[in-house]
Amino acid sequence: MWYLYLPLIPIMGILYRFHGGMEPKMPWKTAEILIAMVCVIPLLFISELLVIATVGVFLLVALIKASGHGQWMTLNFNTSNLKAIEPERLGFIVKLFFGADPRTQVKKFTNKKYIRKKVEEYGETKLYLRCLFGLFISGASVVLPVSIALAAFSFYIPALTLFLIAGFGKALGYALGWKFYPEGKGKGINEEFDEATEYGEIIAGLTAGLAVYVTICLTFL
Repeated sequence: MWYLYLPLIPIMGILYRFHGGMEPKMPWKTAEILIAMVCVIPLLFISELLVIATVGVFLLVALIKASGHGQWMTLNFNTSNLKAIEPERLGFIVKLFFGADPRTQVKKFTNKKYIRKKVEEYGETKLYLRCLFGLFISGASVVLPVSIALAAFSFYIPALTLFLIAGFGKALGYALGWKFYPEGKGKGINEEFDEATEYGEIIAGLTAGLAVYVTICLTFL
């Protein structure tokens, strides 16, 4: 029966890309809601008594998915890519470990060379690792409520596996995207797949789907 859930992997890859703006655009929050529906599938196997809990977690996942990750998705810090940015809602977690992002410490329309100077003072490698950690937090947060629910029913290993794969997968996805396209954009399959962040989105989605699939296999199959 394990093979019945394999389609969740490409489905999540596609949904993440739609969430990133792939055409044709889905109606308001449709992609986030569908992503949340896939994320809570493992809970449906535990007990019919979890219907209420599943609905609650589903709503929470949808909210977290809408929180954004724009602050961390640029992994090339050439002067042309630098600009003042707003901190993400989950940025306070990253700040605990890496301090303030220098790009959030300048005003809008600040000269790019000045921002570059602030990045150099902060450390480009440190900023790169900061962004990867932010992407990890962003990816893991989407499934965190589901992981907590699984752990509450003593499914500790599946809960941790879901959390880690979703988090590391998102960080890996964007790292590979920028590896493919160091300048952020290049010749791709088509206009929907010719940017670093577009590949980051789809790889993050594929790994999130893998996280859900592995969790189902570890827990119930």
